[in-house]
Amino acid sequence: MKLLLTLLLAFQAGSMSDVNYLGQMLGKNYRTVLDVLNTRNQAILRNTERLAPQQAAQMRARMIEPPFPADQLKLSLDLNNVGQGLVLYVFEHDFSTERINLFFCAAQPAEGDLAARTERLVAIQVLLDDSPSPSPAVEMFQSVYGLPRPFPLNTYESFATYPIVAPLGGVAWDLGAHEAIYQTMRGNPLANGQFWITDKGLFRTCAKPPKLVP
Repeated sequence: MKLLLTLLLAFQAGSMSDVNYLGQMLGKNYRTVLDVLNTRNQAILRNTERLAPQQAAQMRARMIEPPFPADQLKLSLDLNNVGQGLVLYVFEHDFSTERINLFFCAAQPAEGDLAARTERLVAIQVLLDDSPSPSPAVEMFQSVYGLPRPFPLNTYESFATYPIVAPLGGVAWDLGAHEAIYQTMRGNPLANGQFWITDKGLFRTCAKPPKLVP
């Protein structure tokens, strides 16, 4: 099923870098994030309905919008929920994406004459399998997705605290307003790497930042 949907969605993808696409999601509030997810979902539903209407009905039933995750501030997306279209799309030509975790800064209370600020998406984690890739993941992020030369993770002072295993190494990219992290993983049969992209300013100024957990 995933192969069919991936082929269908490829016609919608365009040439935008997936890293840039994820970066553009950062800073959006929860309602806007759901709208982005629904746009991707509707694209694959339209194509699937023409070829497999029963399958499209099953997909639609799994795409129900969840309430804001106020306790954990984390929304996990996969092929079996509202994240289906995004999980199929991100890095589809180079890696196999297993899950995407979205982390939000909680809405902040009103201060003086300022109205309360809504929740904001501040970090994204992509759990992926790089075995389909013709080159190592870090090389692909540079050559295909246009990321600059990375820093060794042990020499980079990150703005957020990531679930990183020190002995496994990893790299970091300073992208101006954002930072990105990549590290290989062990113990997950479906994913051998984690890619993070975080809004540095929003995360630093968030009164109630999320705990970045897998």
